[in-house]
Amino acid sequence: MLRALFLLLLFTASSYLPAQTAQRARCGFRCYPAHVDSAGTIFLHNQKSGLGRKIGVALGYTFAYEAAIYGLLYVLPENVSRWNSAAKRNFGSNYRNTFTKPIALDKDQWYVNYVGHPYQGAFYYNSMRAQGAPMWQSSLFAFANSYAWEFLLEGAIEQPSIQDLMVTPVAGTLLGELFHWATLRMSRKGFTWYEKAFVCVFNPAFAIHNGFKWAGRKQFVP
Repeated sequence: MLRALFLLLLFTASSYLPAQTAQRARCGFRCYPAHVDSAGTIFLHNQKSGLGRKIGVALGYTFAYEAAIYGLLYVLPENVSRWNSAAKRNFGSNYRNTFTKPIALDKDQWYVNYVGHPYQGAFYYNSMRAQGAPMWQSSLFAFANSYAWEFLLEGAIEQPSIQDLMVTPVAGTLLGELFHWATLRMSRKGFTWYEKAFVCVFNPAFAIHNGFKWAGRKQFVP
């Protein structure tokens, strides 16, 4: 979320709509985003790469995201994160419980479970989808990272959550595909400043991976 806010400030400040309009007028030809050709075909960065490369890039994005979220949760007050000081000092016993006891219903705030986790799942999903990976690969990646988060990262502090294991990948896949579809629709004619703001907040993986660079391509405009 912090990265999304940073991107929002960066891109909205650098690409105010009147500047785009003036650029088009000076060009004398139609301008397209760098990943859209004059026929309207969209080419995403790494789209032609193999699955291994896509997974490697996506893991880099998700590792940075998770490190930021984990650090934030670690320093937040207990009434928000539900991570008490005793749990933070007992990683070893927490891990033993994680892998030897049943998963549990957590008592996190509703916005953590039903807003934050779907957003997290959508980021996982679009870390692959923004590279042109098909839906099924992106969905599997979201499921794998959701379970890794619950058992390998959050499992060091608290018991894996039933809600999170279901909500994060399932809602994340649905939201992620919706954000991906909306982003591609907006990209065909070039992003306005408010569309860039939307993408930076709701589909930051696309903004990080593909950017909003404009490329002039000559095309007859009657």
